[in-house]
Amino acid sequence: MCIPNITDINGNRYNIYRNEVTVFDMFIRMFCRGLFKKRQARHTMQYEDYSKPFQVSFGQGSFLVIRTELFKKPNGFDERYFMYMEDADLSKRVNQCSKLMYLPYATVIHKWNRGSHRNKRLFKYHFNSMIQYFKKWGIKWV
Repeated sequence: MCIPNITDINGNRYNIYRNEVTVFDMFIRMFCRGLFKKRQARHTMQYEDYSKPFQVSFGQGSFLVIRTELFKKPNGFDERYFMYMEDADLSKRVNQCSKLMYLPYATVIHKWNRGSHRNKRLFKYHFNSMIQYFKKWGIKWV
């Protein structure tokens, strides 16, 4: 499975390539965006060389490419997730039997809304999906 260089309309790369999901990192992302900058940079893999391919633990689902046979290996998307965290779950399961790779050779422009940061109903879906994810994979605090 691969994820390309995903940017805004001005060519700025989004910080959507992430290390393993933890409760602390999700809390920072949801409630403390201006704090713990080094921790956020580590979580969002900002220290990687984005001119070269590298393995990603969790790639945001706005644009992922996967071969059908690989998608079938972990039985596709887990239907317990309505919205949000389904990409983290799929990324984790793919990395157990193959690799999710960042590939710099293609760029996709994405208008990222961050709906769950502004809409209470979407935030509730996101929060419930996080609970499902940590129930399934175990709670990793930091």
